[in-house]
Amino acid sequence: MRLPQRLSIRSIFAFSVGALALMGTCQAQLAWDTFDSYAADSAIGGQNGGSGWNNAWGSTVTANVTDSGISYSAGGISRGGGNALEVTTAGYTALSRNVFSEAQTGGQDYYASMIFQVNNGTSTSQSPIIGTASESAFFSWGASDSDGTATTNLTLGGVNGPTTIARVGDANRAASSGILNYYTTYFLVIRYGGWDETLGRYTTATTWLNASTTEGSGTMVEETFLGTGMGSSEIIGLKARTHFIGTDDNDTYVLFDDVVFGDSWASVTGAIPEPSTYAALGGLAVLGVVILRRRLKA
Repeated sequence: MRLPQRLSIRSIFAFSVGALALMGTCQAQLAWDTFDSYAADSAIGGQNGGSGWNNAWGSTVTANVTDSGISYSAGGISRGGGNALEVTTAGYTALSRNVFSEAQTGGQDYYASMIFQVNNGTSTSQSPIIGTASESAFFSWGASDSDGTATTNLTLGGVNGPTTIARVGDANRAASSGILNYYTTYFLVIRYGGWDETLGRYTTATTWLNASTTEGSGTMVEETFLGTGMGSSEIIGLKARTHFIGTDDNDTYVLFDDVVFGDSWASVTGAIPEPSTYAALGGLAVLGVVILRRRLKA
């Protein structure tokens, strides 16, 4: 039975709009990298995979792609599982990558997320990560600016020994009371917020460990600093620091995967779409438009 023309046109229009809406949902992330497009054992510096980034990865440390991947699953979403990035040495600007061609100065909150695993070369035990006041495995991901501000002075979040941390600059840090273990994969969300127009800085860093798609879920740590000279003055991308990696008695190293940058909680906690998803949805939308045009001409 042939459908009436009006009903057919409405159905086709709704079909095309629905496909475009799904594409918009998939593109909520501004940038991401799963490291699956790189060859195993290759150095990450200078490589330009992933989606949404404005330039290639910068690296001042030993950071290589490994096929010994890590994975994390919760709430019906699986992260990682393919290649991962292995960082085995320390550096103040260990990793960096821009999202925007020009620094964002409007004061909007931005988010980053990733899965990570801290390991050592002397044991495969899932024991608590060793941490002392002077020497503990440390990494942080900061909101980088175009001024070349040192990572230690940015608004950032990460891990220090067995705890998650939030920092605004070098001296202002809040830490969780939880215990992180070696050889255990965790999911970390970081928010760069608290823009202060007078100071011209992002004054608040917030981290959530093992968050879900429900906003604010997970173990939260937050730090705010309203002084001068500390915190990111704008945002152009991400900059990471590693400290006491590969230099302690345990040969500590860190694995990262599914690094995401976004402008909302949903954009960094949802599933990362595969390239084939874009192609399929785009094809459906185009097909709907073609059929609609033909039907209107009939």
